[in-house]
Amino acid sequence: ERERERESTRGVSTMASNGGDGGDILSDKTVQSMRIARVFHDNKARVNSLDFFRDGKTLITSSDDESMHLYNCESGELMQTIL
Repeated sequence: ERERERESTRGVSTMASNGGDGGDILSDKTVQSMRIARVFHDNKARVNSLDFFRDGKTLITSSDDESMHLYNCESGELMQTIL
């Protein structure tokens, strides 16, 4: 099953965590099935980078206004802003 998913990626470069021990390329089918879970409005300029902590519970964003924001992914709470 996993090998078939790898073969069907056709160049999709979206990476997903597999428990902190590296990443897997997601299939087109998997990427197309994804939906928006939360929308954050705290960045005042365009977001230029984001990443999830290995535990998958915390998100960090950075934006063109040179700020960074830490979010709790489960609650959507803004945990910290770094200017």
